[in-house]
Amino acid sequence: MKKIIFFLIITSFLVGCVTEEGKTYYYTIQNNSGVTVEIIPYSQQGELLPNKKIILLNGQNISKKDFDGTPGGGSPNISRVIRSDESLTKVEFVFNNLKKNVYQKCGISINGIVGDCSESRNIFREEFNNEQTEVYTITPEDYQNATDCNGNCY
Repeated sequence: MKKIIFFLIITSFLVGCVTEEGKTYYYTIQNNSGVTVEIIPYSQQGELLPNKKIILLNGQNISKKDFDGTPGGGSPNISRVIRSDESLTKVEFVFNNLKKNVYQKCGISINGIVGDCSESRNIFREEFNNEQTEVYTITPEDYQNATDCNGNCY
């Protein structure tokens, strides 16, 4: 009987000591496009949130250190650097109010495929969201390849 009690005490002690800690993630979005870029998130309902926009002058960046306390550390997500009160699924990059790119989180929903996962510069793609340190650089090519708004992207 003493051996069983001793075994239970030791087992509970060891189980109590085994914990999985979360992970700290470091995210940076830098603007090397040659122009000013406004990053504007969308709400879950698909509405643009201009009051949450971030303005990055050429050469500027925005960074965030983020701790995810879920067991194993959850999963990295560079979009966490963009201000939003909810999980970000869509974002707009506006270049000097002349051109824009809209990126949507890639995945599958009840209605089929969501977002353009084939778009190599989509900020939601796995290669920009699979490490504890992530840097997304907005390039001159992003500006050149953006959709023309005819001077009024809003």
